[in-house]
Amino acid sequence: MGVAPAFAAELGADDIRRELIGPTIHWWAEDQRFHGEVVFDPSGRAAIASDDPQTLDEGSWRFAGDQLCTTWQRARGGLEKCYRVRKIASNQYATTGGNVFEILAPGS
Repeated sequence: MGVAPAFAAELGADDIRRELIGPTIHWWAEDQRFHGEVVFDPSGRAAIASDDPQTLDEGSWRFAGDQLCTTWQRARGGLEKCYRVRKIASNQYATTGGNVFEILAPGS
């Protein structure tokens, strides 16, 4: 019998890099007010799209310890925000910033 994956566990920087850096991620605010897609490129660049209202933004990401930090050109007035990430399902992650990330399957 295999061991079940640990969900709701906080991820460290290595886990975040392995699981969230590179693929297209569907995201939504926990209160469902905003949603869209984000990509954290291995180079440290990032791009985010919001569906309603439709907006596009570019910026950067980095780690501060085990926190994922993002800085956007327009969002939050260009201020950096850092947050912890925990895995809540096989392809879903919740952030302390109030968002849920879902890894999209290729072609989605």
